[in-house]
Amino acid sequence: MSVPSTPPEPQTLSIKSFLEGHHRGLRQKIDHIAQSCRTLPADQMMIAESLAALQVFAATHFADEEKLMDDVHYPDRNSHHQQHRHFLDLIRTLQTTVSQAGLPDGVDVPGHIAAWWEQHSVIHDRALVDFLCRGGI
Repeated sequence: MSVPSTPPEPQTLSIKSFLEGHHRGLRQKIDHIAQSCRTLPADQMMIAESLAALQVFAATHFADEEKLMDDVHYPDRNSHHQQHRHFLDLIRTLQTTVSQAGLPDGVDVPGHIAAWWEQHSVIHDRALVDFLCRGGI
C-alpha cells in the first residue's frame, strides 16, 4: 500500500497556475503565427509582427519565470535561462529573415517554434514545477 503524497501547498498551486496561464498565452501566439503562415499568399509583414508579439510575450514570461527560479534558488536555473535566451534568439532571427526575405523555403516556421516550445515545456518547465511541488519554494 502506498502512502498518499502530501497535497501541494496553495502557494505552489498558484505558481503552477501562473505558469500554465503564461504557457497558454505563448501557445496562442504560436498558433497565430501558424495561422498567418497558412494564409496564402503568406503576408510576411503579418508573420513578422506575430513573431514580434511572440518575442515580447516570451521575454516577459521568461523574465517572470527567471525571477521565480532565482527567488527559490532553483538548481538548474542557469541552464533554463540559457534555453530562454536560445528561444528569444531563434525568434529574433526568424523575425529578421521573414521581414527581409519572407518565409524561408522548406522551413516550417510555426512547426519549428512549436517543437522547441513543446520540448522546453515538457523537459525544463516540468522539472521546475516538480521542484516547486517538492517544496522548493
